[in-house]
Amino acid sequence: MKVSLVFSVCLAGAIALPRNDINKKNVKLFEKEEFLRLERRIVGGEIATPKQFPYQVGIRTNKIKGIYVWTSWCGGALISDQFVLTAAHCLDNTVSAVLYLGSHNRNASFEMTREMFQVKKENFIMHEKYDPIIIEPDIGLIRLPKKVELNEYINIVKLPKAGQLHLVGRVAVASGWGKTGDKEPTSDVLRFVYRKILDNNVCKKFFGLILKTQLCVEGSDRKTTCQGDSGGPLIIEESDGSKVVVGLTSFGRPTCEQGFPVVFTRVNVLLKWINKHTGISIK
Repeated sequence: MKVSLVFSVCLAGAIALPRNDINKKNVKLFEKEEFLRLERRIVGGEIATPKQFPYQVGIRTNKIKGIYVWTSWCGGALISDQFVLTAAHCLDNTVSAVLYLGSHNRNASFEMTREMFQVKKENFIMHEKYDPIIIEPDIGLIRLPKKVELNEYINIVKLPKAGQLHLVGRVAVASGWGKTGDKEPTSDVLRFVYRKILDNNVCKKFFGLILKTQLCVEGSDRKTTCQGDSGGPLIIEESDGSKVVVGLTSFGRPTCEQGFPVVFTRVNVLLKWINKHTGISIK
């Protein structure tokens, strides 16, 4: 049975623009900030089972801009016992956040496997060159207040190798708690979708400008990421069964169900930056 699944992500002002202007404007499909509560989505996927994605982190952000105060939802990936990798736009204007680790149903009043952290702004690390206009380089880190104890429900995902450049055609999985359609509510439970990584030249036809710090994933057949899972991981599986985070949900077209490609931050070209701020070794 086909499950309609749509991701949500954290960005502001998702509006339709001419395709050559998409990446030159403040078009943030995945975080359509509504100044009260932000709810987002994944389209055309399946419900995850508990501990299927132990590296998945849910991030409820508290944002302030001028006189506006609102909450939003993002995703992230646990890359060590003290660092979460996410998108820079998730941290932009964010003053604090609550992190959900080991969670399956984020709205359940109690989960035995869940561990939650209250995190202040001083624990956020945005890329120094992040430009919110072109949404690049869309990468950030959150330092946990203390090291988390790893187990079968909470575990780390591997970073890619520095030379791991040939990703076109690989099938990857994206996961998160997002809307199940353009007009549907967000999902209480974690969901996932498999999609193929595209050549950036193909993606340029839709967005006009795709940079070396970005990669694209196909969005056909009503299966794609959407609003509410910005910063969430894009994962490939290696021949030895290990899981590797190669992308972070960044932006896309404002209408998720039409099957347009989605843009992710390309992790392997930003490994030196990650190493600088975390000390995690690069292979």
